[in-house]
Amino acid sequence: MLHKKFNTKLKVQYFVRLTSFILYSTQFCTFLLHNLEKKHFFGMCVK
Repeated sequence: MLHKKFNTKLKVQYFVRLTSFILYSTQFCTFLLHNLEKKHFFGMCVK
């Protein structure tokens, strides 16, 4: 039981970190687009 709970907690932490990383990346790309307005930066973000 304890191991299963711990495993779920790890998965949740990983998911939260992944989500925040994706959100941060999206914000950063948007920031670059608004400030620099260069298409190759957008291309880098999409890849």
